[in-house]
Amino acid sequence: MLDRPVAEVEQTIREAEAERVIVRYKTIINWDKLEEEVGVSGDYDLAVLVRGKTIREVAGFVAQKLAPMESVQGTVTHFLLKRYKEDGEILEREEKPKRLPLSI
Repeated sequence: MLDRPVAEVEQTIREAEAERVIVRYKTIINWDKLEEEVGVSGDYDLAVLVRGKTIREVAGFVAQKLAPMESVQGTVTHFLLKRYKEDGEILEREEKPKRLPLSI
């Protein structure tokens, strides 16, 4: 699919795994960007997780596809800004301080 030698692609994947760019392999089926819906307790009846490249893309999906549904009485949108952990795996390693400590 990439029009590159298989060995080159395999090496790139190995490097990405070693650098933890690829942390885990997981299959997610994307039906029109709708990845998951779960029943929740509290103020809301349902949580829908939507991914988009921009906030505007997500807002458009909510406004044009979800909100117009007859069974949807209202929506509240929250944005995930950064993932620290997914499925129990830490995505970023702790950074070492870039400055040396100073004592007087």
